[in-house]
Amino acid sequence: QIQAYLRKKIIQKGIIIESNPISNARIGLIEDETKFLISEIYAKGLNEDHNKRVQVSLNSDDPAVFNTNLIYQYAILEKQLIENGYSKTDVDEWLDNMRKIGIKTTFIPDNQLIDIVEELRSIKKVLKNS
Repeated sequence: QIQAYLRKKIIQKGIIIESNPISNARIGLIEDETKFLISEIYAKGLNEDHNKRVQVSLNSDDPAVFNTNLIYQYAILEKQLIENGYSKTDVDEWLDNMRKIGIKTTFIPDNQLIDIVEELRSIKKVLKNS
C-alpha cells in the first residue's frame, strides 16, 4: 500500500526518477547488474498509459568510470524485461518513452542536444535490430 501511495504521489507531482543502473550495480547497491531494480519499479504497468506511470530516465552516470554507455544500459534492460515475459513490442515502446523522458528533462544545453539525439536514435536502431 505504501508503494502504491508513493507511486501515485510521484506521478501527481511530475517527479522524474533518474536511473543509473550500471553504476548502482558497480558500487554495490544492486547485487546483479543484469537485474535492474528500475525495471521492477517502472515496468509495473508497462502496458498502461505513459501519463499514468512514474516517469523514469535512463542515464549512464560517468561512463568513463563505470565503463558503460547508454546503448549497453538500454540493451541489458531490454533483455531483462523480455526475459521477465514482456513482449519486444511493449518493451521497445516503453524504452522509447524512457528515451523521450530523458531528452525532455535533460540539463544539457540545446546546442549539445543534437549530438545526444543522434546517439539516442542509434540506440533505438540497435534495440529494434536485436
